[in-house]
Amino acid sequence: MARPLDPRSRAQACRLTGVHEATLRKIERDGLLPPVGEWTALDLVWAKVLTAPGVRHDLLPPKPATIGAEDVLIAPLLGPDAAIIQASMLQGIGVVDRLRDYPVAVLQIGRWFVDLQDAWA
Repeated sequence: MARPLDPRSRAQACRLTGVHEATLRKIERDGLLPPVGEWTALDLVWAKVLTAPGVRHDLLPPKPATIGAEDVLIAPLLGPDAAIIQASMLQGIGVVDRLRDYPVAVLQIGRWFVDLQDAWA
């Protein structure tokens, strides 16, 4: 019988986010996340953002101090524009429209945060 996961471990974070442990270790080592003992649900969301396909780390805004339940991150996959966090999908659509010449990723970070907050507590 397998031992239960520590509720605040890197293994548990991997299970909750779907991010491979080696990837989490790398972004932690690169200074993009604090040490695992300090992680909050917001850090798990940011790990998902950092590992989303096509998202460029150099164009991400700093990790926010808080995330609202409806927040979305609009991340251009090409072009010079930086990613931006919007307070709702409706506001995000305006940004997507403005960036219509470039492919973008629309990440529902608010929904991720709400889901992970309960699971990581």
